[in-house]
Amino acid sequence: MAVRPATNNWKALLFQCCKNPAMCLFSVCVPCGIACMQCKSHSLIDHTGLQACACACFLGCIGQAINRSQLRQKLNIEGGFAQDLCCSCCCPCCAVNQEWRETMIFKFKDETRSIFNASEAPPPQPPKA
Repeated sequence: MAVRPATNNWKALLFQCCKNPAMCLFSVCVPCGIACMQCKSHSLIDHTGLQACACACFLGCIGQAINRSQLRQKLNIEGGFAQDLCCSCCCPCCAVNQEWRETMIFKFKDETRSIFNASEAPPPQPPKA
């Protein structure tokens, strides 16, 4: 399989966690849970939800960096594993929150969705005039 060159930047910035307060709190309390939720609801990481959660829990920041790297590659975002590892080790809660918000932007164009409404269809768009 040919690898596409990365052409995108993160739309959700790393230190803008408070743009989604519910997920900010969730990422502080249950950071591995976000990896599980991303896998289960959006299939952007090549593991099951349980594998992604276990990877982040048992391998710590390395596991989280593996999940982040896969998400970044699926969304065609520039960067490398060293950056993923640095974010995952230095700012793990901000990193998983950024990944969640990026997934919501990709899927729904709305980074404020929480785990409670992440699988709902996006609201209908008003007709263009």
